[in-house]
Amino acid sequence: MGSEAFEAAFSNTIGHEGGFSDDPKDPGNWTDGVIGAGKLKGTKYGVSAMRYPERDIKALTLEEAKEIYHRDWWLPLRCDELPLSIALELFDNAFNQGPMVAIMCLQWACRFFGKNIAPDGRIGPATIAAAKTLDERALCAAQNWFQITTYVVGSKNVRAVVEYMRPFFIARQEHVRRYIRGWLRRVDI
Repeated sequence: MGSEAFEAAFSNTIGHEGGFSDDPKDPGNWTDGVIGAGKLKGTKYGVSAMRYPERDIKALTLEEAKEIYHRDWWLPLRCDELPLSIALELFDNAFNQGPMVAIMCLQWACRFFGKNIAPDGRIGPATIAAAKTLDERALCAAQNWFQITTYVVGSKNVRAVVEYMRPFFIARQEHVRRYIRGWLRRVDI
């Protein structure tokens, strides 16, 4: 179905997503994406009732999930055009936080390293080109930092965090840019 990179991404993400869950406190398990709204149909293999309200989630097979992963996530995210570790991180984060937030994490990470791209949540030539020119391990670590930040402060607040940090980064810009790749290599990701 897909490339070796897709197979690796699928294997990684399915390991996080697991089997069926119908936890009523998870908005993704509801067909309307709001706790208590619509039908509680659950999530299986990361395929949620919120995103696929017409699908019988409980009856979903692993092979059907794999087709969905490839068609609706891997291809639109253009993961085959990205360095492998960046594609794996983008793909997995997209399943967890949604494609727009995952793409913005990648874009913020690229901006952190001085690439002038808009964090618009759309994967395009500028984002792909920026990701290809940066140190892969350092970029992946920065992607993870922005992903963790969205978990802690919420995706709607990351821009404010980034703007708050900008003066500190600018004040240390030369020093940070000189040593950041080495520092980030020390981070176990």
